[in-house]
Amino acid sequence: MVDALVAGGVTGIEITYSTPNAEAVVSSVHSHYGDEIVLGWVTLTAPAQAESARAAGARFLVSSISEPGLVKAMVASGLLTMARALTPTEVYQVYQLGTDVVKRFSRDL
Repeated sequence: MVDALVAGGVTGIEITYSTPNAEAVVSSVHSHYGDEIVLGWVTLTAPAQAESARAAGARFLVSSISEPGLVKAMVASGLLTMARALTPTEVYQVYQLGTDVVKRFSRDL
């Protein structure tokens, strides 16, 4: 699938942690494309995943939760980070923890 995306001009690629053998997939994609693409690992839920993603070759990380320990680990990785926030308190919290981008979620009222 990544080959087809890159052939079509898509160079921003996200691999989710729910992908079977996600670490091997990211490592393989990174080995094949290197700096030709911007490779990210998304849906992080545990702090250890940030370092695992960095080691595999990811260049950015995205979390769908705003758990402080996870956000701190993502920031510590040195990669571009995007952390999810819903409430004003969560937006402020992930901003204070140092995330590069606050991924603002909203809910229907």
